[in-house]
Amino acid sequence: MLSFFKKKDAWGNGLSVWVLALLLFALPFLFSVLKTVEMDNEVEAWLPARDPQAVLLQWYNENFPVKDRLFMSWDGSGLDDPRAELLAAKLEGYVDEKGVARRGSPYIEEVLTPREFVEQMILLNIDQQDAIDGLTGIFVGEGALKVRLSDAGRARQKQIEQQIVDRLKTELDLDAVVLPPVSSWEAPPEFDSVAYIKQREIGLEDEELDDVEESDLEFIPAPPHDFQLGWHLIKTGSDLTAQVKEIVTQVGKTNSENPFVEDAFFHAGSPISLLVTLNEAGEADRKTALEDIDRIADECFIPTGTVHTAGRPVGSSMLNQEVEKAAFNPDAPWYLRSVIGLSTIVSFALSFLMVRSFRLGLLVLTISLYATLLTMTLIPLTGRTMNMVLVVMPTLLSVLTLSGAIHLASYWKHAAQRDPKNAIMNAVRMAAQPCFLASATTAIGLASLMTSTLNPVRDFGIFAAAGCGISLVCVLLVLPSLMQLWPGKAPEEHESDGRAWVGLADFLIRNSTVVVILCMGMFAFGLYGLRYFKTETKVVRYFPSDARIITDYWFLEDYVVGINTVDTIVRFDQEAQENLMFLERMEIVRSVADKIREHGEITGAISLANFQKPVEKPAEDARFFEKIGYNKRSNELEQRMRDGDIEAGNSLYTISQTDSDWKEPGDKALSGVGDELWRVSAQAYVMADNDYGLLMDELDAISDSVLSAHPGTSHSVTGMVPVFLRTQEALLESLIWSFGMAFGIIAVVLIVVLKNPIAGLITMLPNLMPVAFCFGTLSMLGISVDIGTMITASVALGIAVDGTLHLLTWFKAGIRSGKTREESIELALSHCAPAMWQTSAIVAIGLLMLAPASLLMISRFGILMAALIGSALIADIIFLPALLTGVLGYVIERTERKNIRKGNNESTGSRPEEKSDAADEIVEHATLEPTEANGSENSSNSSSISGPHHSAKSGSRQSEIEAR
Repeated sequence: MLSFFKKKDAWGNGLSVWVLALLLFALPFLFSVLKTVEMDNEVEAWLPARDPQAVLLQWYNENFPVKDRLFMSWDGSGLDDPRAELLAAKLEGYVDEKGVARRGSPYIEEVLTPREFVEQMILLNIDQQDAIDGLTGIFVGEGALKVRLSDAGRARQKQIEQQIVDRLKTELDLDAVVLPPVSSWEAPPEFDSVAYIKQREIGLEDEELDDVEESDLEFIPAPPHDFQLGWHLIKTGSDLTAQVKEIVTQVGKTNSENPFVEDAFFHAGSPISLLVTLNEAGEADRKTALEDIDRIADECFIPTGTVHTAGRPVGSSMLNQEVEKAAFNPDAPWYLRSVIGLSTIVSFALSFLMVRSFRLGLLVLTISLYATLLTMTLIPLTGRTMNMVLVVMPTLLSVLTLSGAIHLASYWKHAAQRDPKNAIMNAVRMAAQPCFLASATTAIGLASLMTSTLNPVRDFGIFAAAGCGISLVCVLLVLPSLMQLWPGKAPEEHESDGRAWVGLADFLIRNSTVVVILCMGMFAFGLYGLRYFKTETKVVRYFPSDARIITDYWFLEDYVVGINTVDTIVRFDQEAQENLMFLERMEIVRSVADKIREHGEITGAISLANFQKPVEKPAEDARFFEKIGYNKRSNELEQRMRDGDIEAGNSLYTISQTDSDWKEPGDKALSGVGDELWRVSAQAYVMADNDYGLLMDELDAISDSVLSAHPGTSHSVTGMVPVFLRTQEALLESLIWSFGMAFGIIAVVLIVVLKNPIAGLITMLPNLMPVAFCFGTLSMLGISVDIGTMITASVALGIAVDGTLHLLTWFKAGIRSGKTREESIELALSHCAPAMWQTSAIVAIGLLMLAPASLLMISRFGILMAALIGSALIADIIFLPALLTGVLGYVIERTERKNIRKGNNESTGSRPEEKSDAADEIVEHATLEPTEANGSENSSNSSSISGPHHSAKSGSRQSEIEAR
């Protein structure tokens, strides 16, 4: 391949023209392919298809098909708010006063309102208050704590409010806020307060509406109160709430006859939530669907900015938008409109400073962008989609390619000073080995991520590792070709004798014990910090605290409903159906739902039993006709359910049509043909710092406590909560396995390079220390590791080992050339350190430009990667040289001298003093021609072993070199 770059004529090598032509020809194709890339950030898609939790979720979706749904509420909403039905009508479609069907939103399939549920329950002979109680925590909220003051308290209301807030903060460390009292919405004159109920195109039949209108649909308003007290994740029956009530009622109380606070209570009815189901168009374009909902809400007299939405469609849409903002955010200041662009610009500026040539800087940037573009096209070409993890890949690849390209440019500048005609060929020859080692070790770290069970992480490992290969080809083939086609004079290199680095080496040699102890102390500190290590996969945690999605989620979870759905599927097999009447089975499901509803992390739960009054089975000694009546009612209700006559039951009850296996083929662990499946749908907090593992265990225990007494019954817990739990477990597994694999492979590489297992393992310490220290510090700060920061460990290990190999190669070369261990450390550090810090600066600062990203996952990735690379630099130029003064250096020195003796004894026809590899030749050149070799390192920047450099000696050591 080297002859490819040999200068042949004024126009350079003809093959280079073909390389350029191929690049230009492929460019339109690459852009057209990139336009087809799709964004997909569905958490359910993170798990592989055969993962047990993914199988369970698929089975659940097949039996209880549920489309994209979101919860919607607004400030001041309530059961008596007529805007709810008007909004539902305009979203879903309605019939106007002339009987003409009006189309709703093109993105909405169905809207369910609390009033609609209450109406259905009343038709089924359920008391209105019982209906409201059953919907509380899902469709109906109890809101904040209502406080009613006495006449004396009202006279000093502001002081009472402040005193309550202060005491709650002091005594309970609770950040409470004072809210205005609940009040009914006053409709403007243009609002039709009668027709809105009958406008719904989809809803109750006319005769059913007549029945409902004859019943009592007047909702009881909240009792009089003066203000409300709110705090995060209010749970009416919790111990915290009881303590708050106690403090509130005691504030300003001088005697029992004249208290300032008369009462503190909750009242179900405000705010409320609507359940909005998107159709196929809405699922395909969630962003536009949410914008349309906001627009229609404004038409329904609900002010813009007071609407709150939450749920899977909202999280996925907002996540996609935040990922897109990393590429371009029109609302940000001009200098932060694209953090990815900013990273590219800063990396280019740094590379320009390093190579000191506009031509080289432009070529280096071109190669970097082209390699990144080529890698990104692999995503749509392989049928994959873009996600929040892959979005950081372009920046990572661009800075790594920049580093390798500057490496080659630095070699060319040095080679051009000696042989301008063959400078490119010589540069490629010298750069091939270090570039290959750099790409290989980085690719190992990236490829280790392929062991992850999480699809986004595995995709990142696959494409980023492929990108390393593409980057290597671009650096060793494409860049030299472009340099031939656009020739230029090499800039003069600045002389430097590296005295500062020799001084650092001498300092480390004199104080090696202290340095090793300090570095091992940092290592130990990091390992200790890992005790607090925890993972996080809740998508909502990736957003900044002032994002709309955060405020919306807090509003809904504080006052209405938990956002995460967790469903318990109760299964009655054929045996259970034969032994238990339908009404008996319903009461069993009711018991499960009631117990789940009482859990502290659950806001509400609903099942088919909510739509039927409790019916107790007649006792054994009951009258015959009483038993006959019970059996008849049970059979009739069962038949109606199986025929689908009860609309509310369609999503809460089904009969399994197939055998469904779970963990092993043929186990039928999920269901068998004819099994009866009852769904208990509960809502859990997503904003709370809860332990989903504990929650799942407790929900399992609740179901077992009820079902264990009934043979033939079983249950499965599924929904988003189990998915989040499984992804958290998979995230930790991925981190351990991928890092372990990267560690093992790289350790083998080092053992082979050093030809000694002890030396190879000791050398891994400087590569492990940055990862342990950074992740330990992160854990001690209470920051959870998300799916983005998780991938940095293996990536950083692959990058860190480049510098290690760089330094060790020069150290070994020094030993083989006859230098002492101390002289070899000086030689290695003076040659490697400049290139290492310049490379680290480009990569770290380039990635650090991702820090302003509004999506925390991207921001943390950039910050943590920069910290890891900075720590790796310290480990390589401080920790590793200190280790080389001790046992590690002794082992390597002994191994190298043994190999030299063995090589001399086995050599035939060659002089004993011949050097064994290119690195030895470089050392010899640095020794014999110090002036000519001087200064190349300061203008170079590499990610691995550097090319010919100066001999970094001073004083007597310089004389010693010249004497040799």
